[in-house]
Amino acid sequence: MQISDNLIVFNSKHWVVNHRKDSKLSGYLIMQPICSSANCNSLSIEALKEMGSIIARTEGIIKKICNPQYLYISKYGHTPDTPFHFHFIPVYQWVIDLFWSDERYRELSKFGDPSLSHLTDGAELTFFIWREFCEKELPPKIQGISAQEMIKKIKAEFLSI
Repeated sequence: MQISDNLIVFNSKHWVVNHRKDSKLSGYLIMQPICSSANCNSLSIEALKEMGSIIARTEGIIKKICNPQYLYISKYGHTPDTPFHFHFIPVYQWVIDLFWSDERYRELSKFGDPSLSHLTDGAELTFFIWREFCEKELPPKIQGISAQEMIKKIKAEFLSI
């Protein structure tokens, strides 16, 4: 998958970390192998060792620079012609507040335990972030710095380590 250079925050021998190309949410990163692998079990031992340290570094940098309320890290890769990859999704308090203020997303509570409708989870917030900040042409107003400014800060932090 071709990634624009202005989105890349870190490269290694086996991995690339970039800001998600369609995300307006600052600090939303993707990490994927440079080789076109569909699974972790097809990577070399060297690439697997590097994977763990880069995941840990990326987590630490996002927490330090972005200071999210939560940070979701998940693995995906079932889309044809797309290598498996990890999403690093910063969940800011203002995003959680937007989620709760949008009545359309209250429909999700109908699918779970009614006694827990006052709570949300990672699946609901991930769904909200994907729909509102990645797929929507006009996303909600971003609080804090822009994605481009965040990319510069994260890239600088990777270089300083």
